Amino acid sequence: MPHKSLRTYLRARRREWGLSQDELAELVGTHGSVISDYEREIHLISIRMLIAAELIFGVTGTDLFPALYRDIQEEVCIAAGRLYARLEGRTDPHSIKKMRLISGIPGRIKPFDV
Repeated sequence: MPHKSLRTYLRARRREWGLSQDELAELVGTHGSVISDYEREIHLISIRMLIAAELIFGVTGTDLFPALYRDIQEEVCIAAGRLYARLEGRTDPHSIKKMRLISGIPGRIKPFDV
């Protein structure tokens, strides 16, 4: 599934700071070809790249990759709704604990202005 924000924001941030793909790769601990693949949307961003980009550029992954975050948020909300529906009516402590976790998900989701 292509995510335009991977190319747009990662490349833009890198160029904003005058970094080459190889220099960013050196900071992340990978190869320039990996950065190129992320920017061309050949591979989805790795957790390592996400965390490194947050540290390097001083912005959240949500700001760097908003389309990816939106997609994941939607998928998690749909799955949470299904799981909550399956747990509804159960009164055992484990089910109640799970339902409490799931019901808090909407409050942890960052709204997007993009």
